[in-house]
Amino acid sequence: DRFYVVDEKGSCPLQDRILGSYLSFLARDSKGPFIVPIDASMAVDEALQGTGAKLVRGPVGDAKLLAEMKKEGASFAGEPSGAWIHSEFHPCPDGILSGLLYLNQLEQQGSSVSRAVEAIPEYYMVRKSLSVSKSTSRLDSKLLSEGLEKIVGKDSTTDSTYGLRVSSEDSWVLVRESGTEPVLRVTAESKRPLVAGRIVKDTLALISRVLKGRT
Repeated sequence: DRFYVVDEKGSCPLQDRILGSYLSFLARDSKGPFIVPIDASMAVDEALQGTGAKLVRGPVGDAKLLAEMKKEGASFAGEPSGAWIHSEFHPCPDGILSGLLYLNQLEQQGSSVSRAVEAIPEYYMVRKSLSVSKSTSRLDSKLLSEGLEKIVGKDSTTDSTYGLRVSSEDSWVLVRESGTEPVLRVTAESKRPLVAGRIVKDTLALISRVLKGRT
C-alpha cells in the first residue's frame, strides 16, 4: 500500500520531498485541499507557497487521514511514509497507483525525479520513541506545553489538535501517543543543523520529568 522513489542517479530522496514535489504538481491544476499528517516536514508547506492551494494537517495514520479527507472534501492525502490516498480512484492507500501517478506527473512536466525534488528544501528531522508504562494523560499538561515552548524558542506557537506540537519560525517538535503500541512519538525538525537532535534530547528529558511529577 506504499511506494518509495529512487531517482535516476540511484539516490533515494527524502519521502517528504517526494510528497512536496507531488503536491506542487497537483497545485498547478487544483487548489486542494490537500491532506498531510501533523508530522510531515515544513518543506511540504513551502512547496505550496504562492500556489494558493490549501494544505490541511491531520492525524497520523492513513485511516485517520481518510476521515480527514472526507471531512474536508479532499481528493488527495499523503503521508511521508509513502501511503498516499487518491479518492477519485478508491479510498485507500495504493502504492502501485501512487507510483504510476507520480511518474505520470513527471512525464507531463518533462522532469526527472532529481529535478522535481531540487526545488523542495531538505531540512533536519529526528524521530524517537519513548516507552511508557503508565497513563500519559499528564502529557497534555500546562507544564509540558511551557517546557516545549522554552525548548523550541521564543515566538513559538502551540497546537494540541493531534498530540502537542510547538513550532517556531525555523523549528518544531511534536509529542504524540502512538496508536499502535505503548510509546510516545517525539519528532523534531529544524532548518538549522544539530538543532533537531538537541530539541528531541531535551524533549525526552522533559517528558521523563513530567511523568515523574517534576519540572
